[in-house]
Amino acid sequence: MMLFAVAVMLTVTVAFVLALWPESDPPADGSAPTRDAGAGAEPAPASLEGVLVTQLVSGEITRRQYRREMAALALRDADRHPLQVPPDGVPPGP
Repeated sequence: MMLFAVAVMLTVTVAFVLALWPESDPPADGSAPTRDAGAGAEPAPASLEGVLVTQLVSGEITRRQYRREMAALALRDADRHPLQVPPDGVPPGP
């Protein structure tokens, strides 16, 4: 029974490793495969908040600069997309 459990665990582990193994095809010309310069690099942030966090973590800006920029970003967002709260006491429409 113990041997069966070990065999199942080994099979599951091998299947998991093979499922996550990176696929790489050798170049068609037979030369040695080369690693792309961008491979393994993190993707560029998709938002201004992401850029600010990246700059903060990398030390390009200080915590004070980060807070100031985030406050300015929040003010711009509030101007562009003001919060509209429904009035109190009015029943919702049908």
